[in-house]
Amino acid sequence: MGKTAHCVIGLAGAFAAISASAADGLGETKMESTQALKLEKEALSGAVEIRVLGHSSNAVDVSYTLSVTGNSTTRHAGKTRLSPGVEATLSRVKISTDGDWCAVLEVEEQGRSYTLTKGMCPAS
Repeated sequence: MGKTAHCVIGLAGAFAAISASAADGLGETKMESTQALKLEKEALSGAVEIRVLGHSSNAVDVSYTLSVTGNSTTRHAGKTRLSPGVEATLSRVKISTDGDWCAVLEVEEQGRSYTLTKGMCPAS
């Protein structure tokens, strides 16, 4: 099966697998080696950049929906097959914020689901 790339706001998606599951007190996610995707953030002056990264030791099909809320809300969805041993950036979103922001990544991977968060997200 070939790779599928999705673009949102001019940003391409193509990725490999790694992820995070347990959240700490600030809504930050910690890596779980069994998950293909992870969220990374970079704080900028008046903005935040969120990246969805993927990495896996095996070929794996993954689909995801990313929602980032700050002064506005943006959503990005993608679906691809990760190549073994290759880390890739699937999505990169930059959003303006006055301080509070929330990123939620919902993932479907080989028949299982998980959700990753970063930022000040409301408790579910």
